[in-house]
Amino acid sequence: MNVLRYCGINRNLSRKAGYHQIVEWLSPGESLFCDRPPVKKDLFGRIVRKVLGLGAMSSWHQPSSIKLEILCVKCAWRKRPDIIHCLWLDHDWGYLDLLIPRHIRLVGTVHVDASLMGRVLKPSKRLHRVDAWVLMSETQAQPMIDLGIPRERLHVIHHGINIDQFYPSDRDKTRRDRLKILHVGTHQRNFDCLRSLATVLDKAKFELTVISAPDTHYQFSGIPGVCCLSGLSESQLLDHYHRADCLLQLVNEATANNALLEGMACGLPIISQLVGGVPEYVNEKCSILCNPNDCTEVEDALGILYDDDKLRLDMGRASRQRALELDWVHVAEKTQQLYERVFVGVRH
Repeated sequence: MNVLRYCGINRNLSRKAGYHQIVEWLSPGESLFCDRPPVKKDLFGRIVRKVLGLGAMSSWHQPSSIKLEILCVKCAWRKRPDIIHCLWLDHDWGYLDLLIPRHIRLVGTVHVDASLMGRVLKPSKRLHRVDAWVLMSETQAQPMIDLGIPRERLHVIHHGINIDQFYPSDRDKTRRDRLKILHVGTHQRNFDCLRSLATVLDKAKFELTVISAPDTHYQFSGIPGVCCLSGLSESQLLDHYHRADCLLQLVNEATANNALLEGMACGLPIISQLVGGVPEYVNEKCSILCNPNDCTEVEDALGILYDDDKLRLDMGRASRQRALELDWVHVAEKTQQLYERVFVGVRH
């Protein structure tokens, strides 16, 4: 069985964090990657995207995805793979299905939040050309069914984490001063709730580090006890996970969440919200999940970790154990099994 995989890589993600890493643990096969540059918002950039996107299956399709699909089509005709797996289908599926030999089976992984699914993937008979859809969360299933995809083609295989790249600190985690809270990421983060929380936190007990895009930092201007950072190297990011006492992830929507997985792999207790796929990735031993937009609940959860060192340390160990279950080795094994079923299966 010969599998060709392709994916655009978001420049804002660590090379050690994105879903593209899965290829290192899958059976050998051709893999095609290209950088996914920031979207150009000037008039010319909008026109180019509009023209190129007229027949694209994803509304997020970009010029860089066209380049990637051309490479994939050339490889498909030259090497005739049995399966092509688009690792980030909601960004990189434009026209591939129209340009490759019909015998090739298609597998696509979808990362988009359930709330945006109907706006990103266009309703079309072409959706049925994909033999298997890999979902990051159970929350994505119903929107896919609403688009007409048979339930039997939907397969939830959770996002993985590199447990060797992200690992617990060997420093003594017993708290000696303020509780060090870390919040990481920009996409779909609930900055309104985070800002409200930052204004009421007891600065004698807590310090908050926010790692996010520079254009979000203004929201914390003038709030004492908050440090905003961006543009960190991989080693600097890991250092901040190691310094932290807990990971706080406030989100508006989520399927998988790289920062959540990284924090778990680094052995941090998790405070997050009952939103999207978050409850599928954590468990009650390693996390405290609060109701969406309830800043008081989040503040209370942080207070629990401040007051109870033993609980915090136990939750950290449970986080690492949960991350081990999401090691790329296990995720790749499930993906490989899906390839085998698709390879021998009959199209519906």
